[in-house]
Amino acid sequence: MSKKDSNKTLGIVFVVLLIIVGVIYFTGTGKHERNFRKDIVDIDTSAVSEVFLYPKSLNGKYLKFFRTEKGWMINYDSNKVDDVPAQKINNLFVELLKIKPLRVAARSKSKWNEYQVTDKSTRIKVVEDGDTTLNLIIGKFSYKPQKQQNYFYGRQQPQMNTYVRLGDENEVYEVNGFLSLTFNQGPNAWRNGRIIKGNYEKWNRLSFDYPADSSFQLVKVDKKWQLNGKPTDSVATVRQLRLFSSIFNENFVDDISPDSLKTPDYKLTIEGEKDTITVKGYKLGKKFVISSSQNPGTYFDGNKGKLKERIFVSQSKFFKSKKKKKK
Repeated sequence: MSKKDSNKTLGIVFVVLLIIVGVIYFTGTGKHERNFRKDIVDIDTSAVSEVFLYPKSLNGKYLKFFRTEKGWMINYDSNKVDDVPAQKINNLFVELLKIKPLRVAARSKSKWNEYQVTDKSTRIKVVEDGDTTLNLIIGKFSYKPQKQQNYFYGRQQPQMNTYVRLGDENEVYEVNGFLSLTFNQGPNAWRNGRIIKGNYEKWNRLSFDYPADSSFQLVKVDKKWQLNGKPTDSVATVRQLRLFSSIFNENFVDDISPDSLKTPDYKLTIEGEKDTITVKGYKLGKKFVISSSQNPGTYFDGNKGKLKERIFVSQSKFFKSKKKKKK
């Protein structure tokens, strides 16, 4: 073979290899893709002023979180506004900052449907000082079962990953975590659902005001609890007080006018060393609406999840349960 023919052959081989590399790059079919960004999320949480969340479950509607001097607020459903617990916003930022790319799954727009990263997917936008610093589309969830148990290394944990895309890019990345669990949620998951939150060890008196003659008081006397002057069971009482100390709910009632709520039918007043918590229950036809002094202006559906029974308990909850004798 002449030198001229040899150079011609090498040129053809080079062109073929160049085409193969191009196909792999643009279609994302490479098995061992290493050339991709190390970080997808690069935000300064202290500078974030707004977050726009477009959950897939809301079919195009979005939630707007915005920072105020008093804390974070949420705007949703025809401009309804409510406050958002700081912990929920912090958790949102933590989940975002944990996102790390594992590999490039695809580089072509033709793959968006396969990985469910289209414009109809869950999307989150982060705004810092008027500039959008993150526009992330959250797609398909990937679950990889745990591998068989290895004698030396023990059982491997299953991998839960998600496919994502940056809004202005074609590339689809596989990242760590089950992101839809956090971001594909409606407004109620973010709103302030507090009804009762406190340290039961610092409570001194609980007054249960019920209809007819069923009212009673639970009072701490010399560090021991008494119900209408009768000593209660210490174990049962502590168990119930612990349940009272953290009651949250997501079954909101938004079609209630405060003017329609007059004298409550049920009321629980918790008096502590420094503050007092008041929870009220109102019968409105078939509805039972609950409000709390710890969350003014917010109302809950007492009929769902047995919320009414969880708050307005009977006297028996503070005494030993009587076991039925076997016949």
